[in-house]
Amino acid sequence: MHIGLDFDGTIADVAWLKQRYILDRWDVQVDIAETGRRVALPILGDKRYEEMLLAVHQTELVLEMPPVNQAIEVIERFLTAYDVTVVTARLDEELGLAQDWLKLHGIGDIPIVHTKQQSKAPIWIDLNIKFHLDDTPEVLEDAPESMVPVLLNRPYNIDIANSFSVENVDNWIEFEEFVRNYPF
Repeated sequence: MHIGLDFDGTIADVAWLKQRYILDRWDVQVDIAETGRRVALPILGDKRYEEMLLAVHQTELVLEMPPVNQAIEVIERFLTAYDVTVVTARLDEELGLAQDWLKLHGIGDIPIVHTKQQSKAPIWIDLNIKFHLDDTPEVLEDAPESMVPVLLNRPYNIDIANSFSVENVDNWIEFEEFVRNYPF
């Protein structure tokens, strides 16, 4: 069985890094729930928002992101039982830092496929992904019928409506149990 995992916000806590960058750079205090585009953009404005995005995706700051709670432990267990691939929307120039981050956290052997900010659906189909965990509801909307899309609830996505066909989990342990107990 093959599991797909998003990187930013699902494995690596990019919201934490955004929050820290906004505070350090502009002395603006934002809640984790305010780090997503639809809330942060009006707070920061276009120019500062784009600067923040570049910094947290294309600089060595990426390596300072902590893992999302329980992500590394669950991924390590998954690697003993399943095929696991990171399926990320990152661009070419952002991919190396994500690979370095995975190595830094002891899971550098996981293959990474990137969509360059395009739909993940073709990758899910090509790799025959059975479950995909992501923190962005919109990404999961075009999931193929052969895959179970799972949303990791985060402070910045809990008020976004998602499709009835998307499963929701509150943490990585819940996702692990969901996968292990899924009735095929």
